[in-house]
Amino acid sequence: MFDQAQNQVHDQLSSKIVQTVIFHLLFQFLVTMVNCLYQFGFDQILAKTAWQKVAGKGISREIQLSGSGQGKVINTWNGYYMIRTIIERSTQAGASVYAVMVSSASITFDYMTADGLRFLTTHDGLQIGQWQHLVIQIYGTRISFFIDGLQLDGTPFETQDLLGEIVDSGNAQTRVGQRLSGATQFVGRLQEFYVYQNTLTNREIEELATGVFPELHVKSECRCPDSHPRINPADSRYCIRNGDPDTTSDELMRLNEFAHPLTFANDADLSTYWVSAFLDDLILDIHLANGQYQVFFVVLQFYSPQPTALTISRKKTNSDDWENWQFFAEDCSTFGLPNNEPLRTPTSVNCIQFDSNQPYSKSNITFQLLAPEPVARPGYNDFFNTPELLEFVLATQVRIRMQGHYHVSNTRHQYYGIEEVTVNTRCECNGHAATCDMETNPYTCNCLPESFTRGQNCETCLPLYNNKPYHHGDRINSYNCKPCQCYGHALSCRYNSSVDPFPADHDRGGGGVCVNCLHNTQGPFCDECQNGFFREDGQSLDSFNVCSPCECNTNGTVGGSHLCNPIGGQCDCKLYVEGQSCDTCTSGYYNLQEDNPVGCSECLCDPDGSSTGSCDPASGGCDCKANVIGERCERCNFGYYNLTSTNPLGCQLCQCNLAGSTSPFCDPSNGQCQCKTSTQGLFCDECLDGFYGLDSQGCQRCDCDAAGTVPGTSCNKLTGQCVCKANTMGRRCDQCEDNSYNLQSSNQDGCTPCSCNTVGTINGSMTCDSANGSCQCKANVIGQICNQCNSNTYGLDSGDEDGCSPCDCDLTGTVSFGSACNQNTGQCPCLAFRIGRRCDACSPGYFINPTGQGCQECGCDPGGAQIGTLCDSLSGQCVCKEGDSGVTGRQCDSCLPEYFNFNNVLGSVNVTCDDNTGQCSCKELVTGRRCDACQTGSSNLQENNPQGCSKEPKQQPPPSWQPVSPYAILLSWGPPDQPNGIINRYTVIRNGTRVNSGIFGDSWDGKDYRKMKCVVCSFIKTATAVVRHRDLLSEQLCQCFL
Repeated sequence: MFDQAQNQVHDQLSSKIVQTVIFHLLFQFLVTMVNCLYQFGFDQILAKTAWQKVAGKGISREIQLSGSGQGKVINTWNGYYMIRTIIERSTQAGASVYAVMVSSASITFDYMTADGLRFLTTHDGLQIGQWQHLVIQIYGTRISFFIDGLQLDGTPFETQDLLGEIVDSGNAQTRVGQRLSGATQFVGRLQEFYVYQNTLTNREIEELATGVFPELHVKSECRCPDSHPRINPADSRYCIRNGDPDTTSDELMRLNEFAHPLTFANDADLSTYWVSAFLDDLILDIHLANGQYQVFFVVLQFYSPQPTALTISRKKTNSDDWENWQFFAEDCSTFGLPNNEPLRTPTSVNCIQFDSNQPYSKSNITFQLLAPEPVARPGYNDFFNTPELLEFVLATQVRIRMQGHYHVSNTRHQYYGIEEVTVNTRCECNGHAATCDMETNPYTCNCLPESFTRGQNCETCLPLYNNKPYHHGDRINSYNCKPCQCYGHALSCRYNSSVDPFPADHDRGGGGVCVNCLHNTQGPFCDECQNGFFREDGQSLDSFNVCSPCECNTNGTVGGSHLCNPIGGQCDCKLYVEGQSCDTCTSGYYNLQEDNPVGCSECLCDPDGSSTGSCDPASGGCDCKANVIGERCERCNFGYYNLTSTNPLGCQLCQCNLAGSTSPFCDPSNGQCQCKTSTQGLFCDECLDGFYGLDSQGCQRCDCDAAGTVPGTSCNKLTGQCVCKANTMGRRCDQCEDNSYNLQSSNQDGCTPCSCNTVGTINGSMTCDSANGSCQCKANVIGQICNQCNSNTYGLDSGDEDGCSPCDCDLTGTVSFGSACNQNTGQCPCLAFRIGRRCDACSPGYFINPTGQGCQECGCDPGGAQIGTLCDSLSGQCVCKEGDSGVTGRQCDSCLPEYFNFNNVLGSVNVTCDDNTGQCSCKELVTGRRCDACQTGSSNLQENNPQGCSKEPKQQPPPSWQPVSPYAILLSWGPPDQPNGIINRYTVIRNGTRVNSGIFGDSWDGKDYRKMKCVVCSFIKTATAVVRHRDLLSEQLCQCFL
């Protein structure tokens, strides 16, 4: 079936004539009448090509493609979101002329232009799961897409411009449902496929989609041309192109410009006008659509001179005769009436005389029923309270009769030209609606919900809203219908003025009486139950099943009555009978009988053991409590004890602990269980003192550690936890607490607290070994409490990850090759003349011994070296005099070639020598021809030493002291009696311990001697200046802080 339908479409669309019509639009509409320029006409080429539904695809669409000679209606059942082909036209060479593809996301149109293949895509596609009608309209290079007819504003779904006109060829072929290559086959159902020779206009497309041709007020039968297929919403006389704005100047007339049809007289457009035939007497009948209306104005605006006499009449209903409403005349005697006669009643009719000065055109005649002038109508200012006037304004038809002509005597000019006839009306809704539905015939007022009215004109109250009589609404008061109080148990009510306390007041009182109460209710408000029925106490009156049947048990009611209380439903019971229906014996009684005047007989149950004090209402058997037995419920069941009236179960469960007792049963009087030897208590559920852990074997003895347990205490009877001393833990108190050690019975706290130095422990821990108290020291820290630096380290510090820093002594400058340093200061033990914490530098005047040990004196020759200079600390090279001195050598003690007569000024008294031997004059402790060597027992040849070399000083006087503060004293001393050279250092000793030893030029500031109670010591000059250099002339002082 698919192939057959496809070939049929191919054969009919591949002819040259159809191709020309498809893409080259021809203007073939005909002028058929004087008012219209165009009429509807098209040729149907193909119709109703149906394709079979594909199994399993439950989605359908209806698609119609139309325009520029092509139109298609395709009903689809499509289950895919992918693009599927509706139709393609291609040349025999395979080049596509045009193709239409659809999906849920878009509609795609491929087309061939002179510049090649182009395509365009819409912004949206077709809906899934429903039939849809698609039209494609093409004119020239403009294409429009319509889905299910027109949009609300009369426009297409989307309009775009092609990039060129479509180029077709005479030998092209067309295929429906897939590409000619077989690709993108449409899966679903298609039907009603049409092609049209001319482009359809928008209204014609709407007719194809909905079956209804959109009507226009003015000459609806006149169509638009295919080039301008859309009615201009701003002026329906013109047609515009799809995609152009409403204000476009590119518009064409839909009507003949010389036509003046009657509908121009009522098109709300003063630029148009109706022209009559040449008549001197003319009647216009105006039918008010869809019913009877209230008419307030009739306005005629003339294009021609107005008539000299005019009559306005009405039909109240379509079946009534015409009755005159108003006369107008140049002279009212024309109608046999006086000019401008007063109106005596609201319904009187008079004649209004025209003004004597009438224009040739643009005159206006206005009939206003409620006008205060030129003649006031009685009741015009109280319209809603004037019943005669309310009736007088009603009409279904209005007639206007025009007679005579102003300013015209030539019969060829005796016509009537009207620009606009306006009949101002309002639906007659009796003041209870704001809108009306004009689509019905007759129209229907949309009654306001709050008015509670109904009817075509809201002329009656709703069935349950007659608490006040119906009243017409006015501008001040709505006079809504009032609800009756029937509690939902009636379908209608009626107004009874005799029960209304305020019959003249719409807002007070009420006379609504419910009609035919339902649901077993009665009374004027359906608020009472009928005899034999009752309302549950507290139940709302508006409940659906508000009244229930009494259902009294006549065996238990007084006198066998079946009636009950109307509220609550309680029946009248005998003395020992109870229940709403009197069907139950009172507690303690049984055997309800009709012939028993009190209803039931008394029970004989034990009140302590009976659950309710009552018995079986039929047999009299007592109803025992759960743990009670016996015919009268007088004793406890086995395994229970203590029968009392206050116990809801009668007796208590024995509750013997099976692990601690020898039997599950207890004494029925007091509940005492039989305990094992290690348990005690009423239920044998507690261990004796000195025992714990009740289980199936009884209780275990406590096994507390005496050393860690508080004397005289026992363990916890449940857990066995002993009472531990302050620093012990564990169930048996046999372990030291964290941060304590050495569990001993003699220790009142059990264990001794750890005394770790947190500066030296890992992470500042106070934890120590529970046996010996050893703390967890950092890598370079030792001692039980981690308070000492390891060998060859110093400076215990909490911020040091290893605790102490390595000494890092210079092996070449320390005693015993730097094996250790001071643990507090890190000072390494230096060899002679080595200085610095690491002993890695030499004292001034010395340099590193080339042999690798200690320091060697510079020995600079004072005669050859520059004054005030020292030798290099590494090489020992002295700074020789410059210029023409002729001095050389490491010590500057030799003459350069071609120089002589050099002596050592360091060790000589003067610069002269013996003329024969060359022997210089040496200082006291100097020897050698050149005075360049120290005598045995002396050392350190120096120029400013009067003895040349130095020996050990002798006769050092003791220091003197004076107090400075409660914590400080000031020490002072003089030089030794025999300095034997320049003094290099002084050593201060306190209580046999060396406080410090300093070389001239060294500062003692910052040295920590807290253990000797001497915080800071420094050399100072004359009690104020710190000694930085050698000074033999002043007294030396040391200030120590204790």
